[in-house]
Amino acid sequence: MAVKVVRQPTKIALLGAPTSAAAMSAGHEKAPGALRSAGLIDRLRAIGYEVADMGDDPVQLFAQDDESPRARNVSRVLKSLEAQQIPSGPVNSIAEVFADPQVVARAMRIDLPAPYAAGASIPAIRTPIVFSAAPLALSRPAPRLGEHTAEVLQELAGR
Repeated sequence: MAVKVVRQPTKIALLGAPTSAAAMSAGHEKAPGALRSAGLIDRLRAIGYEVADMGDDPVQLFAQDDESPRARNVSRVLKSLEAQQIPSGPVNSIAEVFADPQVVARAMRIDLPAPYAAGASIPAIRTPIVFSAAPLALSRPAPRLGEHTAEVLQELAGR
């Protein structure tokens, strides 16, 4: 079920994406109907939201094949949202991000030094903001889990 808040915080457009493809098992394609049956729309309206129920995208069943296990209905869902003028976009895999035509055309991929990583670097996306006289550049990757915990705890303890 895709839920998108459209500009005004009290308006919600619902578009069901009945798919079991991404779940890699049958049965999940029933989720949008189950949420409607459980009263999701009525509950949202009861707490003050204006809800536009856009129905469901065609059902997409999981199939054991060589195709990507991701949902195969992403393009249809995005077209449905676009037809309703709802800003949206896919959630891409890392490979899809680096293959995106905008990322490639704008040379947004950067490799950040990371001695702990295979190849001693981590691929990343640079900021899309470009100024002629002030380059915005990343010099290191995001911290690893727990990398700065000791420093933060010391600072909080006032040491």
